[in-house]
Amino acid sequence: MDDAHNLEGKTITIYNLIGKVVASKSLSDHHHDSKTDFNTSTLQAGLYMVEIKDKTGKKNK
Repeated sequence: MDDAHNLEGKTITIYNLIGKVVASKSLSDHHHDSKTDFNTSTLQAGLYMVEIKDKTGKKNK
């Protein structure tokens, strides 16, 4: 069973409000932590959507 709190093998994608990908990060299969750093200092102030997918493409909510 997939542990939703484990980021191993997952991809994090950040979208702006018009749906354009503004940042993305793939985590290795050796990333056994439930935390990761994501530098957002280059993004303009505003609202963004974050999507987390596992390696099968299943989205986590």
